[in-house]
Amino acid sequence: MATKQSDMESFRKKALSDPAVREEYEALDVDYKTQRQLITMRLEFRKTCATIIADPLFDTILEMSASSCPTSDIARQKHLRKAIRILEKNIQEGLIWRLNQQKVTSEDAPDDLCVLTQSQRLIGLLQELFAELPEVSERVDQDADVLADIFYEQKQAVARRDECAEIDEGLTKPVIATARRAVGEAFRDALSSGGEGPAMVVLPTGRFRMGSPAGETGRFDDEGPVHTVTISRPIAMGQYPVTFEDYDLYVSMGTKRPADRGWGRGRMPVISVSWEDARAYAVWLSEQTGKRYRLPSESEWEYAARAGTETAYSWGDEIGVNRTNCKGSGSKWSGRQTSPVGSFAPNGFGLYDMHGNVWEWVEDGWHDNYEGAPSDGSAWTSGGDSSRAVVRGGSWNFYPRRLRAASRFRYRPSNRVNVSGFRLVQDLNP
Repeated sequence: MATKQSDMESFRKKALSDPAVREEYEALDVDYKTQRQLITMRLEFRKTCATIIADPLFDTILEMSASSCPTSDIARQKHLRKAIRILEKNIQEGLIWRLNQQKVTSEDAPDDLCVLTQSQRLIGLLQELFAELPEVSERVDQDADVLADIFYEQKQAVARRDECAEIDEGLTKPVIATARRAVGEAFRDALSSGGEGPAMVVLPTGRFRMGSPAGETGRFDDEGPVHTVTISRPIAMGQYPVTFEDYDLYVSMGTKRPADRGWGRGRMPVISVSWEDARAYAVWLSEQTGKRYRLPSESEWEYAARAGTETAYSWGDEIGVNRTNCKGSGSKWSGRQTSPVGSFAPNGFGLYDMHGNVWEWVEDGWHDNYEGAPSDGSAWTSGGDSSRAVVRGGSWNFYPRRLRAASRFRYRPSNRVNVSGFRLVQDLNP
């Protein structure tokens, strides 16, 4: 057994030199044989699909494969095979669409055909993964909808780019002045179309230490260096993640209706919304209320999550029992699905679900560390990897270390997954 553990540790260190593999490995809770098979398969993913790393298909499938696992349940395996067939069909349709939209010459076509060939090999690897890892006994069906949507997203790429241009313009429009609100005050703005916007809470201004110290348990290297950030602009932040109840008012105006996975709508946090969807909702809400709503910056989010504390979680350094919704947290939703917003105690700023339930989009693009990060609370949108947007807070399907106030993760801005949602901030009068 000792030799096997030593062998696994050596293999693990080699595998974790690949950042993508390292991120996924941290979430594994399976035996030695399965760990080795899973890591080997992921390394093979990256090797075989090197030519399509820039395509949304590659990263989405790689992310999804981290949580997709086979079971002995025949219905679920049929469900996955159906999803793979849909994916293969969408790959071909999506590539034909891409060829037509870009009006490429016949000389350029072989490159896209090469992508198609590589994509089909990727599907083969997925099928092999599902067939060869029967030991893993967690859910397999949660990603099927995502797989079927991948190339729908590709077909909407041009429309999204146009929409984002309109969003950037919309966020610069003047807003209606209102009297200054008191710190800690909770409020909802009336919508011009009827109803109310999401519940907001006025935050205090202040300074805090962003990131995690070297000795914090569960720390990742991208959480440093620790640096001081000053939040001097008065803002209000969503008291809860945006709910389906909030978002469906926007949907009723004609936008895409996100799936709820059968977990319910109403007071459940909205899921399967992209960074682009979240920004579009912020513009719509600004137009409806005459106020300026937007995604928080990464530093504003961490400031709000810490709520004046310096511990891993706003309540201490241990996840505890039934304090939040994530794997191993002891709630009835943990590792199964999202939970109704406000199911657990708020933090010191009166905000709920800052740790767990759903990952939350922020405005910033991805940077590997905080070298050169802004110190004024603004979003870091220059440099780094603009093809990734940061998410914060962890989710129902991740382990506690990902819920720490300093923990950071990223997805493509177009990704719509059932582990992520968002909350907004509102800029207030000084």
